[in-house]
Amino acid sequence: MKTKLLLIALLISFNSLVFSQCPGSPPAGYTCIPDPNFEQALIDLTIDSEGTLDGQVLTADISGVTILNIPSKGISDLTGISGFTSLEKLFCNQNSLTSLDLTSNLALTQVNCYFNTSLSSLLLPNTNTLTHIEFYNCNLTSIDLTPYTNLDFLRSYNNPSLGSLDVTNSPNLQYLYCHNNGLNSLDVSQNTNLLILDCYQNNLNTLDVTNNTLLTRLWCHQNNITGSLDVSNNTALTSFYCHINQITSLDVSQNTLLDRLWCYSNQLTSLDVSNNTLLTSFRCHINQLNTLLLPVSNTLNNFWCYSNNLTSLDVSGLSALDYFDCGINLLNSLDVSMLSTVTELYCNSNQLTSLNLKNNNITYLWAQNNSGLTCIQVDDIIVANNKTTTGDWQKDAGASYNTNCSLGLEELDLSSISIYPNPSKDKFYIDLQSEANYTLSNVFGQEVKKGILISGNNELQTNTLSNGLYMLNIVSPEGKVTKKIIKD
Repeated sequence: MKTKLLLIALLISFNSLVFSQCPGSPPAGYTCIPDPNFEQALIDLTIDSEGTLDGQVLTADISGVTILNIPSKGISDLTGISGFTSLEKLFCNQNSLTSLDLTSNLALTQVNCYFNTSLSSLLLPNTNTLTHIEFYNCNLTSIDLTPYTNLDFLRSYNNPSLGSLDVTNSPNLQYLYCHNNGLNSLDVSQNTNLLILDCYQNNLNTLDVTNNTLLTRLWCHQNNITGSLDVSNNTALTSFYCHINQITSLDVSQNTLLDRLWCYSNQLTSLDVSNNTLLTSFRCHINQLNTLLLPVSNTLNNFWCYSNNLTSLDVSGLSALDYFDCGINLLNSLDVSMLSTVTELYCNSNQLTSLNLKNNNITYLWAQNNSGLTCIQVDDIIVANNKTTTGDWQKDAGASYNTNCSLGLEELDLSSISIYPNPSKDKFYIDLQSEANYTLSNVFGQEVKKGILISGNNELQTNTLSNGLYMLNIVSPEGKVTKKIIKD
C-alpha cells in the first residue's frame, strides 16, 4: 500500500514538474501546449495520444501532422504550433487569437486564420511553398507577402487598418480579395494571371488593370478613382462593378462578355453599351449622362438609369427587360409598348408629354411629377384606373388613360366641346363628339374626380365639392383640352 501511494505521489510530482516547465522548457520528447482549448482540440482529433489535459503533447504525435483543422474552438494561443514541422494546411479560423507565429512551419502551403477578429500580428514562414492564404475579418495593420512567389489565392479583406498590400512578387496570383481595407494604392501590374480582383471599399485613387487581361471579375467600387478607368484590355470580363467613384470616362466597347455592369454614382456624361449584348443587369444611375446608347439584347432584365440628364432613350431593343427605372431625367417621351416583359416601370420626375404602355404587364408604375403628361396610352382604361385606385400605379392628377393616345395630341377644337353652365352650383353638363377620359383637379393639382365621358351629353356632379376654381382635363383620340370651371 505504501508503495502504491509513493508511486501516485511521484506521478503527481512529475506532472507538476511538467506544468511548471511548460510553456518554458518542456521535458524531452514533449512540446508545450499552454492553451487548454488548443490541447483539447488535439485530443478530440486523437492527435494527442495521451488524451490528458496536461499542457503538453508528445512531439512525435504532432511532428508528422500535415493537416490541422481546428476552427471555432475558442483558442487564444497557438503556442506549440512550431512542433508541427510537417504541417502543410492550417485551418484555425474563428478563434480568439491575437497573434500567430508560423515561422517554423516551413512546409505550409495553406493558412486559413480568418475571423480571428483581434488578430493583429501574423508571421508567416520565409518559404515560397505558400499558395493559399486567408486572413480576412482580422485586425492586421501590415503583412509581408514578398516571399510567396507561388501564391495563387489571397483573401485579405475586412482588415480596416491594413494600409498596404504588396503582391508584386506573386505573378501566379489568380484570386485576390482585398476589399474593405484601408488601401491607398494597389499594384497588380505583375499579377498577369489574375481572374478575380475584389478591391472595393478602399481609398484607391487610381487602378491600373491593363496587364490583367484574364480578369473575369473586377469589383473596384466605393473607392476614390478619378478620371478614366481603362478596361479595354480586359476582354474576358463578365462582372464589372465600378460604382461610387469619381470616374468621368468609361469605355466598355471591348468588354462584349459583360453580364453585369454597375457604374452608378460617378461623373459620366456619356456612355455607350451598344456592344454589350449579354448584359443582364445594368445600373448607370446618378451620373451626369446626356447620352446613353443601349444594346439590342434579349438578356438585359434589370436597368437603372435614373438621376441623369437624358432627354431621349431608345429601349426598343431590350426584349427581356423586367425592372426599368428612368426616373429623374429630362425625357419628353417614352414608349415601352414593345417591351411586354416589363413588370416595374419608374419614369417619374421627367418632362414626359407622351407615355405608351400598350402591350404591357406592368405591376408597379411611377409616372408622377410629369406636369405635361395628360394622356397615358394603355390597353384597358378600366384596368389602368383600378391599378391607380389600389396605388400600384402612380400618376399626376392631370394625366388620364386612353387606348388611343398619339405621340402629339393636338388641342381639341373648342367648337367640338361644350361645358355649361359655368359657373355652376351642383352640376355641369359636357357635350362631346366622341368618347373621352376626364380628370378634375383642384388648384393644388390634386385629383378630385375622374372618369369616362361618352359621346354626346354628360352630367358632371360637383355637389360634394367645395366652392372654388377647378381644372377639367379632357383627353380623347382627337386631342386634349383643359378648361377652368368654377363651382359656386
